[in-house]
Amino acid sequence: MPDDPNSYPTSRDQFSVAVICASTQEADAVEALFDEFYDETGHDYGKIHGDPNAYTNGRIGKHHVVLAHMPGMGKGIASSVAASFNASYNNIRLALLVGVCGGVPRKEDGGEIFLGDVLVSDGLVQYDLGKRFPDKFSRKDTLSESLGRPNLEIRALMKKLRGGRTKCRVEQFLASYLGVVQGTLGVQRAGYPGTEEDFLFPSDYRHKHHEPQACSLCDGCRARGDPVCYEALQKRCQVLKCDRTISGVRTRIPSKVENPPPAVHVGPIASGDTVLLSGDDREEIFAKEKTIGFEMEGAGVWDNIPCIVIKGVSDYADSHKSKRWQGYASAAAASCMKAFLDYYAVPDRGMATTSSTNPFPCPPGDLELAVPSLEKQQQDCLNSLQFSQDTARLENIDEAHESTCQWLFEREEYRRWLNPTKTNDQNSFLWIKGKPGAGKSTLMKLAFLESKRTMSNVIVLSFFFNARGDILERSTLGLYRSLLFQLLTSIPVGNRQPFWDVASRKNRQNSVANWTLKELQKILYATLHDLKESNIVWFIDAVDECDEKEARNMVYYLEDLGKSAVRSGTYFKICLASRHYPFITLDGAIELVVEEQFGHQTDIMKYINSKLKAKLSKQSQEIKGIVCERASGVFLWVVLVVPQLNEAFDHGRVEAARKRLDELPDELDDLFENILKKDDKHRDDLILCLQWTLFAKRPLTREEFCIAIWCESSQIIELDPDKHTPRQMERFILSASKGLVEITRSKDHTVQFIHESVRDFFLLRHGMDRIGAGLGERLSGLSHDRLKKCCYRYMTSDLTKACVAEVAADDGKQLLADTNTRFVLLEYAVHGLFYHADAAEGSDISQGSFLKLFQDHEGPDFGTFISTFNAFERYAIRRHNSNVRLLYILAESDLCHLVRLHLKMNTGSNVLAQIGRYGSPVDVAIVKGNETTLRALLQCPLDTSDLLQPEIVLQMERSFRNSLRSEMRHTDAIHLAHNALQRGQLKIFELIFATGMLDLNATFNNHHTILTRAVLDDREDLVRFLLGTGKIDVNASGKGGKSAFVLAIERNHEGILDAIIQHSKTLRWSSWTDFYYAFDIKQHGADNIFSFQFIWLKA
Repeated sequence: MPDDPNSYPTSRDQFSVAVICASTQEADAVEALFDEFYDETGHDYGKIHGDPNAYTNGRIGKHHVVLAHMPGMGKGIASSVAASFNASYNNIRLALLVGVCGGVPRKEDGGEIFLGDVLVSDGLVQYDLGKRFPDKFSRKDTLSESLGRPNLEIRALMKKLRGGRTKCRVEQFLASYLGVVQGTLGVQRAGYPGTEEDFLFPSDYRHKHHEPQACSLCDGCRARGDPVCYEALQKRCQVLKCDRTISGVRTRIPSKVENPPPAVHVGPIASGDTVLLSGDDREEIFAKEKTIGFEMEGAGVWDNIPCIVIKGVSDYADSHKSKRWQGYASAAAASCMKAFLDYYAVPDRGMATTSSTNPFPCPPGDLELAVPSLEKQQQDCLNSLQFSQDTARLENIDEAHESTCQWLFEREEYRRWLNPTKTNDQNSFLWIKGKPGAGKSTLMKLAFLESKRTMSNVIVLSFFFNARGDILERSTLGLYRSLLFQLLTSIPVGNRQPFWDVASRKNRQNSVANWTLKELQKILYATLHDLKESNIVWFIDAVDECDEKEARNMVYYLEDLGKSAVRSGTYFKICLASRHYPFITLDGAIELVVEEQFGHQTDIMKYINSKLKAKLSKQSQEIKGIVCERASGVFLWVVLVVPQLNEAFDHGRVEAARKRLDELPDELDDLFENILKKDDKHRDDLILCLQWTLFAKRPLTREEFCIAIWCESSQIIELDPDKHTPRQMERFILSASKGLVEITRSKDHTVQFIHESVRDFFLLRHGMDRIGAGLGERLSGLSHDRLKKCCYRYMTSDLTKACVAEVAADDGKQLLADTNTRFVLLEYAVHGLFYHADAAEGSDISQGSFLKLFQDHEGPDFGTFISTFNAFERYAIRRHNSNVRLLYILAESDLCHLVRLHLKMNTGSNVLAQIGRYGSPVDVAIVKGNETTLRALLQCPLDTSDLLQPEIVLQMERSFRNSLRSEMRHTDAIHLAHNALQRGQLKIFELIFATGMLDLNATFNNHHTILTRAVLDDREDLVRFLLGTGKIDVNASGKGGKSAFVLAIERNHEGILDAIIQHSKTLRWSSWTDFYYAFDIKQHGADNIFSFQFIWLKA
């Protein structure tokens, strides 16, 4: 039967999962992931007489697990252990053989396997079982035939694990659990050795002494069967001088993250009685059997218990085998095991049980990957905190130059901040400040990664604000979501209750994706309060890159959080980094100014000595000193200046370099101007490049960016992958932007300025005027107008229209592939077209002529827009139908300036005509919460924040009455009002209510009144608001005939109950039904959060 994690097993029969490890190192990694050890709670399950095995009993997740410690390696020992296992624990349904193995570097499908990856078996090959003839070895049939195929359960399980979604989730959980193992065992035993230690020699390159005359035996080793000396077998590659630079050596490309997470590979694994140390044999066996790895115990376990091998790759099964990766590989395999068990549902054997908590029990005999409904809901809620670019800024920051930034860890301020003996709130904060471009982010990245690497038993989290990113990357809402997600996934499940309390309520409201600042702050506060005596360190970079008001509120909140943590005995430290402005007071914070540090000046000189190509002469040394001095602590200034000096040095002229240095300004803004005005080549490309980077609706990808410029300058519409290679595009972007624009390291390869100070130069300090762009005060409007024209030309080109026409016939299935390789800007063009037009209209660049192109819904341009938009819309329900009109599209996209222009150009437009998915333009503006667009539709001033001004209310009412429906029916009004309330749009609700056309006591969909729906959603704020209108009948019943009062009692919500009683003089006990109902709840639910006396006295 399914395991009940809430109770201890009563006998060995209730253990269903077995884990077998061949070494102590492997078993230690597994034990690090036990959630509970039963022997520590006084439960001893023993074993049958004569069983020699040693066992550990406990709980992993929802499973009762027994771990067997093998006395040694090999198939024979494994078989003996498994047989005894079956005798003592005869209800084992799944055995997991967990440990390390040798990996095959390249799979049949061409994919690569690296050291530290995890292999999961879907079958075993006993590769050394067979007959030895004089001229060859003939292996017997595979285990899958000679000892029986993997049973249906195993085959179904492996097929599910091969699926992309399940495999991805297992890898995510694996990475999380790996951190737990490393925190328990320490970096020395389970840490990642580094990508530089992952190298693969050609299969025929022997592990031997490679220095001439170092060993006569090794010198004579030329062919496959030639021997090498015993000493060579004991030494590491570095000692023997194995050459990593020879042709054919595979090295792992350094990852964007310090420790790349292990990948999971599913396939057949070879099992034998020998440790394979031959690259040639490895390749021969792989060619015949398509195995993905080699191990020694699986064949022994197979015949006794249904078995899955889960092993981490610690070597490539060649002569260069090293133990260096065994600790990490063991930790990765154990982590995969727990991630696997999180998904594994033990089959119900048909035994009677009253304790099962699984709402979807598995059919007898089935073994499947299944996430119980509640668990899946919780994981979905947890995932809702994440967003796609939450680590984009961190990943894009350059690594510290070699041997730089180390001074930070020696500074007295840094040491005092981290000192565990100083835990008062006066030492909780370290604030690193510096000039723009000083190198603060690089310093913070190093400090964060070094803390993650060296601080055991410490939860180290980070967030790097990014003013060039999307809204969540540059707002405190994104900060709290990211930090909370990192925190929750770093702590035991039992400490996540504050999150579940809020998430479950939001889940009932179908609003789990719409997190608010207050909700996130409340959860963080409660969670940290419960983590008493824990160790937590946060790094928050670029505080100045979010809104100043948000930054101030964040600092004040963090200050309160720090004080609360100190009171609860938590070691809680926060490191902030920002420019000197804005100045925010934080009492007691330790401050460190980057440009004032001697170590920082030394780092700048190290960089100059490394990068400046100057000969060793007195003059060149003087130039280096001048560069360092004039930098004034701004690393970015040096990075921009050095390449220009190198141009002069490349021609062998020190005097020219000195002259160029004298010409370069000291201030960053002046330096930007100097770089941009250095020559007038391709000036139009430069201006357009800057406009796209400054004003694009979202950051463009590398391919989009190039086509966006080429389609105007060279009329290039279609990307040619053979001609437009990534390298060629990167060179073009570097050249067109004069080096001020870069390509990020994100998977999308988006384009951005090299530093936020470049954006500030153009937007805040008139940089475009300084380089003679001629745009003046109308920079924003003229730029958006130009980008709109680019989008229009691209969308309406003959090539793209033909592509869309072809796709329409294929229902859009081929569009993504086509646009990725051919028309890469098309998706942006269709979504950015009206966005840029609206921004231009809002900056007084008239869009009247442009809008006329789309007025006729049967016209070619409007048809092109609709067909292109629909081709990119994944869900059919969101595609525009044939009835849609331009006004609806503008209202749905919240383009208030174009809405106002459209109404001005088309007097008498009916804003309540049913012409779109959500009905009318007014309907969609209300549903989407587009308040400014709603004002525009009602032809009221956009600059007013008060929607209840008499002229707005009158216009809203007039629009209702003049609609095609003759008047706004109450059922329509109540739906609009309910939508507004659900989204927290109280201003819009008040506007609908103010028209006098809304019956607050009517039901919608024949189910609930607005009040009963608010009670069911636990929205105390809405309940109080509705009751405050004075128009609510508290006795009105919703679905099931229950009033709001009874529903509040059912849901144990004292706050709502109190609000109803306070605001309701007409509250009545309907025929005493409500009274007896409340009394019955009290009698059968003594744990209600309010007392029956409370109800009685209040009533």
